[in-house]
Amino acid sequence: MADCKLMKELKDITECPICKETISQPKTLPCIHTFCLKCLDQYGKDKQPGNKMSCPVCRTQFNVPDGGYSSLPNNFFIEKLLDAQKLSRGEEVKKCDVCLYTSESSDG
Repeated sequence: MADCKLMKELKDITECPICKETISQPKTLPCIHTFCLKCLDQYGKDKQPGNKMSCPVCRTQFNVPDGGYSSLPNNFFIEKLLDAQKLSRGEEVKKCDVCLYTSESSDG
């Protein structure tokens, strides 16, 4: 029962408020709301770098970064929660460069 509730909470936290799917490439706005990169690209497709745009959730205004939405900060916390979801389903999680280096070093 507790596992089911935990999985529901994880699903709620890792759901994109725009597409209602599991967040992919989580990007964080200055207001700290997080969305899929593809959803932000679609949501703000008529905005150019430097233009003001509102957060889809709280309507807080921010400037579209010079490098576009892909240059917004990654939400590493959400990425870790996504990894936890994958592990709970028995899926393999992609290792970071440090983990790959550490496992290669200990093999030899």
